[in-house]
Amino acid sequence: AFFPTETKETTHQAQTDVLTIWQETMETPCVAIGGITVETAADIARAGADFVAVSGAVWNHPDGEAAAVRALTDALNTAY
Repeated sequence: AFFPTETKETTHQAQTDVLTIWQETMETPCVAIGGITVETAADIARAGADFVAVSGAVWNHPDGEAAAVRALTDALNTAY
């Protein structure tokens, strides 16, 4: 997990530099998971994640799932 999450038990917390290192050394796309929110999704993408897993950010969004998807799309579009 990159951030605290209630979706799963977190025994280790990854730092975003692991995404940058991955992009510099690997060809296989990477997925970031763990506590990613609308507020942190762009930073995770900029750090090097090819994909972000955001189940909690979608299902627990205060304005509903559709609003969450719109907000995450907007956030990720600002990453580049």
